[in-house]
Amino acid sequence: MIDTASFFNEMEKIALGVQEVTQLGAQQPPGFPTVYGSLVKNKEMMRYPELVKRIGLKSGKDALVMAPESTFVRDFGPNSGAARKAVKQHELTHYIRGRRGKMKRVGTPGLRGLGATAREEIAAYLTPALRAKSPEMQKALSKGILPGTVQSVRSAYPGQRLRDVAMGGKAGALLRRAGRFFRR
Repeated sequence: MIDTASFFNEMEKIALGVQEVTQLGAQQPPGFPTVYGSLVKNKEMMRYPELVKRIGLKSGKDALVMAPESTFVRDFGPNSGAARKAVKQHELTHYIRGRRGKMKRVGTPGLRGLGATAREEIAAYLTPALRAKSPEMQKALSKGILPGTVQSVRSAYPGQRLRDVAMGGKAGALLRRAGRFFRR
């Protein structure tokens, strides 16, 4: 008998062009994410050739850096498998939407960039919440959508107030000019 979950996990990895890597811990280069999971583009990984060689990253593949299973067990207990799957789905949602060109404006200044960043984070948080099998897990994941989105949007603009980010694009420049015009 074939385990369908394992089969589809392997098919997903083959189709996506993403290689799953366990978090690198102390060997991790500075600036790499150290949370439960993160997607690191191949271009970024190639800056560290010794790391690429050590983890065995295949040519042209992006890396899905995941925390070790023990971290999920420690932090989530009996729900560790579902939590790991939710983190993986969140990051793969970003990857798939990025491949479709929907993440071009994410992280850019201006109201449109801020809106695009929030939209992509909401989409990534909704995907695992809607796909969770147990009602308890759906409820737990749905409670984290808004706080997670706000936290992710803030982390996309480090050291900046979101108000300043919103006023940073073309619309912000027009509003500043209009404000100067009416002050005279």
